[in-house]
Amino acid sequence: MEKHMQSLFEQIEKDPQLSQALFDPVMFSVVLLDTTPRWYQAKLLRDPHKLKVARMGRRTGKTFTMILHMIFYAFTHPNSKQLVVGPLRIQVDTIFDELRKFIKGNPLLQLSVVRDVKTPQRIEFGNGAIILGLSAGTSSGSGAKNVRGQGADWIYLDETDYLSDADLNSIMGMQLEDVGNIGVWCSSTPTGARKLFWQWCTNASKSWRITDREAYFKAKKPEDAEEIIIRENGNGWHEYHYPSWVSPRWSSEMEAEMRAMFSAQGYIHEVEAQFGDETTGVFNKKKIDESKFDYTYAQMRKRGRIADHITVIGVDWDKYGDATQIVVTEYDTSVNRVRVLERVEIPSTEFTFDNAVKKIISLNKFWKPNKIYVDRGYGEYQVEVLKKKIDKEVVKGIAFQSKIEVRDPTDHTIDKKEVKTFMVNQTSIMLERDQLMLSKHDEMIYTQMERYQVVKRSLTGKPIFTSESEHALDAFMLTILCYNHEYPEIAKLLEKQRVARTMAYVKTFFRSKGEDKIFTKEFGKEKDKEDLREPDYVKHMKSIQWVSSSSNKHGNHYATWGSRGRQIRTPGRRSF
Repeated sequence: MEKHMQSLFEQIEKDPQLSQALFDPVMFSVVLLDTTPRWYQAKLLRDPHKLKVARMGRRTGKTFTMILHMIFYAFTHPNSKQLVVGPLRIQVDTIFDELRKFIKGNPLLQLSVVRDVKTPQRIEFGNGAIILGLSAGTSSGSGAKNVRGQGADWIYLDETDYLSDADLNSIMGMQLEDVGNIGVWCSSTPTGARKLFWQWCTNASKSWRITDREAYFKAKKPEDAEEIIIRENGNGWHEYHYPSWVSPRWSSEMEAEMRAMFSAQGYIHEVEAQFGDETTGVFNKKKIDESKFDYTYAQMRKRGRIADHITVIGVDWDKYGDATQIVVTEYDTSVNRVRVLERVEIPSTEFTFDNAVKKIISLNKFWKPNKIYVDRGYGEYQVEVLKKKIDKEVVKGIAFQSKIEVRDPTDHTIDKKEVKTFMVNQTSIMLERDQLMLSKHDEMIYTQMERYQVVKRSLTGKPIFTSESEHALDAFMLTILCYNHEYPEIAKLLEKQRVARTMAYVKTFFRSKGEDKIFTKEFGKEKDKEDLREPDYVKHMKSIQWVSSSSNKHGNHYATWGSRGRQIRTPGRRSF
């Protein structure tokens, strides 16, 4: 194997540009991984510093950049070990899925793998390099005990702000075993918590930041709008702070969708990559006041149901003796708002649930709702009874701890969100967008909104909300969940999945009448054909014959890298 590797590297060394790929992770990504890093990703890849923290918005490719570095380091550093850590196993598994896609996309990398297992995630290469993936087990509160003592040349921390301080203390203890030689690369969007991730970012020895959006879009080069901060008494970290809008995919449509998807505070965290205010209140009190209107439920009953308004009933009951709350709302198309039509309280008695079911049936006859969303947590039996008494297509049981599928507005991938967290977030967004109408004569709903708080966060960063005196609000938020889930074209917060019905070939390039110009959809401008041709070093890479001391019966030569056996004659780049 060593002879084969020596033959391979001798051929690479003959070409200066190919040789550079072994020392430059950006060139390596272009030549071997068939991808060109964005300008800010290139800065991260080329920074040789051993403590790097990427505070970046959604869809900027922060995890993707780490993956490029992992492959480059494993390929160019024999017998090295890299450790990938995330709060939960699913994050680690996702990273290794992407790793394997890159490896399978290049025959040279694919055949260099000598061992690949998934429990735990582990990829071993013929040159002795290892990439190991472990979950910190953050939700269990174990303090990343399974990570301790692993040892590594590079440690990659994904979703760092969701790791507990106990996890990070254990992991950083590994770095102290060989200070200055063990690298740590962490990335995350901020949660707003003032934990270790916040300390590393706000007191970094050197920070590269782009926060002036107007200057960024006016600059000829992105780096021209970059602010570099140097702190003489910093903590040793190099910080890279880039919002989502630095991505070349950013557009006004994407911005509109992002602002619709997140609350004001969520947009600050997820898109701007800012820590924001560390507040516990969920709903904007000023907006709550602006959402109070002078009408009574008696007036709404007298008016009755309006045919072209979508009407929804939400029901929440409590196992521990609180009254059952039933809230009726409608979407008023004339003002583009959700209005509370009625709130009914069923006092706690021996027959609370039976009385509540009878009342819901009565309300269904009067309001003729499109949907009835019922808390399934303590109402499994009641839900089944209602489905028998009312059209089962109308009644839907909702478990607050269950997951709901949400389409990401940036890349349209499906993500799963916890129902309770999702419906709170959507209610907050609609409040901020002036889409709610509350009766000022019913203090219960808006008072519960004012008092609703994040009492704490779980070890994974999930918010834990107020669990007392919030049942009227929960019933109301169930109706908001219904509008967003069943009628996204109204709330305009979610996007229904669009399924392709036809198939057709799509041309990548459109030639103009002049032979020397090509128009590209991606860039929206003309480019010289010469600019789009493969560089000489890429052509050379395609034509290399990987020579070994053996050949098959047809006379074709092969090289091996590890125990997987034969290598094809060229790395076979798909495109450039």
